[in-house]
Amino acid sequence: MITTAVQGKNASRPSLLFVLAFAAALVVGLAFCIAKSGYFVDEIYSYGLSNSYYFPFLKSAYDDDITGKVIERDALLEYVQVDEGQQFTFDSVFYNQSKDVHPPLYYCVVHLVSSFLPGVFSKWIGLAINLVFFGLTLFFLYRLSRELFDDEAAAVMAMLAYGMSQACLSTLVLIRMYMLMSLLTVLLAYVVLRLHRSGKPAWYVALFAVAYCGMLTQYLFAFYLALLAAAYVAYLVLRRRELRRAGVFAVVVVVAGLAMLATFPAVFEQMTNVTDRFAPVEATPSLAYLVAVAFKYLALSCFVMCATSLVLVACVAWRMLRGHVAAREALRVDPLAWIIVVPAFAAYFLVRTVWGYHDERYTFSVIPLMALLVGMLVAWARGLGAFDRSRVLAPSCCALVALASLAMSVAVVPPNYMMPQDPERTAFAQEHASDPVLYFVSTYRDAAMTNDYEQLVEYGSICTVNADGPYDESLSLVKDYLARYPEGSPVVVYIQTYSTSPDPSVMLDWLSGSLGLDVSSLAYESDLSETYVLVSNQGKE
Repeated sequence: MITTAVQGKNASRPSLLFVLAFAAALVVGLAFCIAKSGYFVDEIYSYGLSNSYYFPFLKSAYDDDITGKVIERDALLEYVQVDEGQQFTFDSVFYNQSKDVHPPLYYCVVHLVSSFLPGVFSKWIGLAINLVFFGLTLFFLYRLSRELFDDEAAAVMAMLAYGMSQACLSTLVLIRMYMLMSLLTVLLAYVVLRLHRSGKPAWYVALFAVAYCGMLTQYLFAFYLALLAAAYVAYLVLRRRELRRAGVFAVVVVVAGLAMLATFPAVFEQMTNVTDRFAPVEATPSLAYLVAVAFKYLALSCFVMCATSLVLVACVAWRMLRGHVAAREALRVDPLAWIIVVPAFAAYFLVRTVWGYHDERYTFSVIPLMALLVGMLVAWARGLGAFDRSRVLAPSCCALVALASLAMSVAVVPPNYMMPQDPERTAFAQEHASDPVLYFVSTYRDAAMTNDYEQLVEYGSICTVNADGPYDESLSLVKDYLARYPEGSPVVVYIQTYSTSPDPSVMLDWLSGSLGLDVSSLAYESDLSETYVLVSNQGKE
């Protein structure tokens, strides 16, 4: 076997193959960022929770009751951008997150960058942050693979299999904490590897820092952290008999968790109220169904990674059967590879099945470590002589993996969260920018308004009415609001469409009977609301 010292020496010099592959991945990632044009509702929350000064939600500026208010456009802009004099107010970020369901580290990063650009709201604030984390994730994934397998082609193929996959590109274009979480997950594995090989105290400090930052980024980070720590401690105790080292490792991880709790004690309140705030309304699917969905998502979002793994398994089996190389020696791998990879797969399936919210983004962070399986198989295949006949075969396979992943991500399964803007909706909002706008929204639920934020910010002002009634309580407010506009102006009406909300016809009938406004057209429907144009029926027979 190659010694650790030689491995570290060789791994410190990235090849031209890595440089070209890394640059290609960055270009592809940047292209998808450029193509992204709209926002998922949670992305608006990313900006609002980061930058709104002590107002975590749109309703927060109105004592948590957004109904019966006239909201000017400037108030909407203040929610997502940092205003002059409010730069670097991280105490506000911590307060906002204490009212949400996530820890504050990612939001502090968004606020930090936004503070250098006061008065600016742009997708590029969030995407630029993600691009930096994306590049670092790929680099450390490469370094981790290179040091684990001592094989350049294996490391590059693992990096490409992840970096150009639909799962990775979805993580990149989603302006949430998951790209940072992916980086910290890869860093955690890398730090454990370096700590294991060197044992230097500085790596314990790094372990504490990464574990602490990971838990301060997303609570689900604890799944992989706990599984990795358990696997590594068990290895030290059962195989290496290094009880002291295992104890120190476990203590550092626990202290990191305690430090996170001390930094952000709101976690206790969040963990007790998250079920009440976001309880699923549908029955929990069966375990078999959830496992099947997890496999299906992995196969689609990481199709080339999965297909490459199957091809390599076949290649390794074939070379072993042909007896070209002693299999036991060729298939030898650093035990840390298994300690890192197996918990990643376990965390993926645990989160997809046990966690109450079955969304793919919650497993984004462990997928880069699952890609290490590709690197392991490539290293095995090369150890069995599968790439010996041609010097260009391994680089060609890397290029093939990159091109196949890119083709899948462009033509077959494009990244989620690209959120292409509907040009008709944008044109509609701009056409009616100077017209009155009414929004029927629930007292304590402003998610529908947040979801429509891209259109609402085009209007000069918005008058909100309690969607649950009684509507007559808002009659004088609405009349005064409409009086600000020229007589006969069309009225844009948004109505939230939660399952618990009254039917939109109830509110439309009230507008017709009380204000003489009839529906001219249903402009469009979204996930949480419907938008109508109303005109006066006065003077009609």
